[in-house]
Amino acid sequence: MGKKGEGGFTTSTLGVAADSTLRANSEVVINSRLSGIELVAAVGHEGSHVADAQDVVKSIQILDAAKGTFKVGANITRYQSEQRAYRVTDTLFRSANESGRFYCGANDCILGRGLRLPSQLSREIDRILANSPLYRSDGMPLAPSNEGGSVVNGLTVPH
Repeated sequence: MGKKGEGGFTTSTLGVAADSTLRANSEVVINSRLSGIELVAAVGHEGSHVADAQDVVKSIQILDAAKGTFKVGANITRYQSEQRAYRVTDTLFRSANESGRFYCGANDCILGRGLRLPSQLSREIDRILANSPLYRSDGMPLAPSNEGGSVVNGLTVPH
């Protein structure tokens, strides 16, 4: 993946299936230069985002179809989705007894075998999110205090 950690990206939007049920439309792009465990980790990471989008859409309860009102039962923010996806990444690197290096400013962040204390995983993921321009909301890094919007683009959920 290189130090940027850009193995792919996922864009999910709210869609309507042929039978008029709601669904998550997810477009996944994987870096074609990846191979081996880096490819596996990227697919797992992006797949986690797809699963999160599906979970959000499955939780939507339509209150009044004519008015277009609905209630979202389980919103998953971009921050929460990245925390989950990087946990998948960490697990996949660990299962292959490998380390993954990610850009974190002066010092790389490490997931997988190279992360000595698994209890520090959330903090290490927060470092990845804080140092990469990929993870921004309103110009600020994704963080517990700035979780970004819903993992389903265009879905605004009141907090």
